Amino acid sequence: MKDKNPYSKLFLQASTGILLLSCIIFSFVTLYGEWHDPIDSNLKLSSAVPNTPEICIKDISNLHSSNTILIGYHLQREMDIKINLYTVNGRFIDSLWNGQKEKGDHSVLWNGINSRGNIVLLKQLIVRFESDSEIATKLFLTS
Repeated sequence: MKDKNPYSKLFLQASTGILLLSCIIFSFVTLYGEWHDPIDSNLKLSSAVPNTPEICIKDISNLHSSNTILIGYHLQREMDIKINLYTVNGRFIDSLWNGQKEKGDHSVLWNGINSRGNIVLLKQLIVRFESDSEIATKLFLTS
């Protein structure tokens, strides 16, 4: 007997795909530990200057074909700021800064070594800047 609803097979395939994706994510979290989401949806909006970012990521570049990365950024005001690195899968790599910075242009170097002291050789990194009012992220492709 033929199924009268042509969408039932499509629904079954979609459900199977979602279940498979859930299993992959669960396996990743079980294997690698805690999931760190580099993009946070619970942001407090800045009321000082609407539609103007307080954190501007200016430049990210490799230095002298080494594993060292220079990250340039601009702050619109003095603030407490955290600068962290993550893999594209959300896994924490290293904390580059956690503290007060004054208004203006700044830069920070990362030597390619994670928080555990291991050399990190990745082709893609996420740089995350976090203040009390804003989060800025940027994907960096290493050379």
